[in-house]
Amino acid sequence: MEVRLKFMGILGNEMPTTIELEEGTDLRGLIKAMEKKYSAEIMNIVRESAFLVNKSKVEPTRILKDKDEVMILSVLGGG
Repeated sequence: MEVRLKFMGILGNEMPTTIELEEGTDLRGLIKAMEKKYSAEIMNIVRESAFLVNKSKVEPTRILKDKDEVMILSVLGGG
């Protein structure tokens, strides 16, 4: 299945916008799949980010569906 990714914040829109996942993958599985594609530096940011699926806050156990949009909201800065 194909899931759309939308990066917001420090990662901006410079990242690929889709990822292929196996049916039945949850949000935690998405992060594991991303670890195979992205650098450790990017993944450190991703792991600290908030996630929305189809613009709604969800639990990490949420099973993703084909064409879901996952927003990855990274912090812009501290303060």
